[in-house]
Amino acid sequence: MTARFDRQLAAQRALAESLGWLSPAIVVEGALYDVAGTGLTRNLDFRGQVEAFHDRWHAYFVSKAFRGEIMKLSDYQELPHFEFREEAISSLTRRVDRGLVCLLASAVTVGLLSGLALGRFRVVD
Repeated sequence: MTARFDRQLAAQRALAESLGWLSPAIVVEGALYDVAGTGLTRNLDFRGQVEAFHDRWHAYFVSKAFRGEIMKLSDYQELPHFEFREEAISSLTRRVDRGLVCLLASAVTVGLLSGLALGRFRVVD
């Protein structure tokens, strides 16, 4: 079920990225999510780190179970622990900057087209 969700999410993300330049709202939404720390990239990174931790946790206990070991008090300090590693600020900045450049390009294009359209009309006294 997770693989199916991931495939659908990847398809939606690809579509949003390819059509993002048509909708400034999509661009702004993505940039705001990234700045807030709730964007898809950070979520996927978090999920990847959790899966890697789960593998370490599982391996720790499975190896003890196969050897028939009983947990001792000292074993609790050896338990794998999860520590979230943030992405580099430079990669976040690149994502947000790309969105802002796209938004700026859209605004300039609309402004130029509007100026051209308004230039055809004359003001009558």
